[in-house]
Amino acid sequence: TRGESLIVLGYIVLYIVFLCVRYPVYDGNLTMPTAHAQWTKYLADRSAIIAMAHIPLIMLFAARNNILAWLTGWSFEAMNVFHRWIARGMWVAALIHASVSTYVSRDIYKLYLEDPWFRCGIASMVLVSCILILAAYPFRSRFYECFYYLHFFFVLAFIIVLWQHIYKVGYTGWIYGAVAFWGFDRILRVLRLLWAGIWTTGTFKLENSCVHVSIKTARPLNAHTGSYIFLHIPKVGILQTHPFSVCENKDNTLSLIIKPRDGITKTLMKLLQNSSDQTAELSVWVDGVYGQRLPVEQFDNVLLIGGGVGITALYSHLHALKTDMKKEETIKPNVLFVWVVREPSSIEWVELQQFVNSNIEIQLYVSGDNTSSTEPCDIEPEKPSFITSTELDIKNGRPNVSAIIEEWTNQPGSSAVAVCGPSSLSDQCRITVAKVLRKSNHRLAYYDEVFTW
Repeated sequence: TRGESLIVLGYIVLYIVFLCVRYPVYDGNLTMPTAHAQWTKYLADRSAIIAMAHIPLIMLFAARNNILAWLTGWSFEAMNVFHRWIARGMWVAALIHASVSTYVSRDIYKLYLEDPWFRCGIASMVLVSCILILAAYPFRSRFYECFYYLHFFFVLAFIIVLWQHIYKVGYTGWIYGAVAFWGFDRILRVLRLLWAGIWTTGTFKLENSCVHVSIKTARPLNAHTGSYIFLHIPKVGILQTHPFSVCENKDNTLSLIIKPRDGITKTLMKLLQNSSDQTAELSVWVDGVYGQRLPVEQFDNVLLIGGGVGITALYSHLHALKTDMKKEETIKPNVLFVWVVREPSSIEWVELQQFVNSNIEIQLYVSGDNTSSTEPCDIEPEKPSFITSTELDIKNGRPNVSAIIEEWTNQPGSSAVAVCGPSSLSDQCRITVAKVLRKSNHRLAYYDEVFTW
């Protein structure tokens, strides 16, 4: 987002300033008589300190539970963005330190190689480079399970080897800080697992190319609209937890919808396909709940746009809006829900008929192909009528989301647009909302429910 980009830009500016300014080079230095010798030595030392200062922040932004997220309200996706940029900054500083140190010690390099601390420094640089390469999006997205395990073990090895490299010079405090952030996060994860119940069982049913999950927890998790949990299914992934949005939460029972793709979700689908009725009772561990509640009920006009399995993040908001409309003292907003699916059977993932007579207009689009496309269908879809119908409004093709957003937000009063779907759909909605903001005199908010790795 623009806010995240500005924060990253500010970080880069500060990074360059801290790395480049005010080196105490002076004549008469008995240890390093030339300015060149002083500058290179100071650059090697400063870049090392900057690299070390990044390590606690990397752990902080990688944690699911951290104080900074609670204070700022930043999403897990924003934390991931900052985590990756800070990791890149640490690698650049470490590379500068390694390169300049090698240059400074070029005359006695072979002698240094005999010292374990120097060899540990080389190993640290190799490990952190491997971590960065394996975390590249093409590898991470295609081989996530492999990335997950390698990332964990390489980071563990890096911390151990780095400690061996620096413990004599007194910078171990940075490592202790990183371990403290990591430990705090893990302790809270364990406490959340214990609260939900370590012997919890989930019912998994494969239906309409999707896995419907029902989990009854030992204690209430207080799941609100927009909540998500990290689900651990030992039978399909020993050390992995994956995030899933909570569709419903009734009587300590969480309802989830999982769209099988690759990795453990594909393994889960195969397991269910091999069962007699495509249903299985599996032991699960629940870490949650997480997520921020979107205050869409505070607006006069609410537009929810979902693409495919993006319905999972928006369904709870539909329920909350329906409940609020039943209260006499509550101002009833105009609500339009637009959902794009690839196949007609996908409409049966959730029960939408219950919203028909609740002042919520629903428009369903069956694209028949890739729902990530934002181009309208060959036959221009009907213009939104904004009149609640008595039946579900189902159209063939893809919606013209730009036209829908512009017309819906042009109504009197404040407007909120919430989107959950493929990245191309989110991008198109964000661009349209930004364009509308430039000429609108009303309050307009945009919420993008995405989860990236």
